[in-house]
Amino acid sequence: MPSKRKTKEEKEGITSPSPDKQQKKKSKPSPSPSKGKSKKEAIVVEEEPEIEFNEENENNESAIILDDIPTEDEQKFEKELEETAKKYPGSSIFLTQTWDEIQSDPLVRPTLEELRKLDYILVPQKFEDFNDSVYQKLDEAVDGLIILNTTSSHIMHDFFNKELQNFVKMWKSPDKHDEAFSYLFAITVIAKEMDHWYVDYEEVRAINNLMNSFHSRWKEVFTKTDEELGLKGENSRNKLMKYLIKFANSVHEANESYDDKPKFQWFK
Repeated sequence: MPSKRKTKEEKEGITSPSPDKQQKKKSKPSPSPSKGKSKKEAIVVEEEPEIEFNEENENNESAIILDDIPTEDEQKFEKELEETAKKYPGSSIFLTQTWDEIQSDPLVRPTLEELRKLDYILVPQKFEDFNDSVYQKLDEAVDGLIILNTTSSHIMHDFFNKELQNFVKMWKSPDKHDEAFSYLFAITVIAKEMDHWYVDYEEVRAINNLMNSFHSRWKEVFTKTDEELGLKGENSRNKLMKYLIKFANSVHEANESYDDKPKFQWFK
């Protein structure tokens, strides 16, 4: 008999989060529209007093702020991305791979050479607007706070299903396929990063249905050429596919301890 599905927090023995922790859950997803970094990460904090990491403050949240201050190499990399984007008018760069996927230790910062190895794609600039608007609508749908319970997951499921329907309507206009692609990508990025809907949910069938919907929409999108989609850059389609596969893997990994594991169609 299938085991009762538990939240990620219950599996790890974590009790209900405090209000300040819940508030952090609503933060805007990373990657951000342009370069795969959250807006907070993009802020350069000048003259911030250095905090030494030691046993006394290793758990102090004020110490973690150092991780949000771009290093010289990170600033150089960001400028390089900006220069690359200028070569493709009307496009924005989106990192489909981030440093924290390679190195989980927040104290280990990447070198410029390591950053240059990260995958990115060039998508229509419209993606940035769609990413902001879809996130804003999600924020309003959950009333500004995603609480770690199944109710919030239900709201998010309804939200993403409606957004996919909005994509279908947009896709029907052949002259708007690039906009529709950007819209679907924005929905997908937020669905991947705001993972509560598949981490804390008791109905695996609903997870399967939503992921199958994502798959069918993307399958239709990939029938069009890169030019029709406004997708530019070297191997952008393959890099995008790898990003979608990571999305599916995240859903599987979040539910791997359950007897009733998600089973949905996806790309290989």
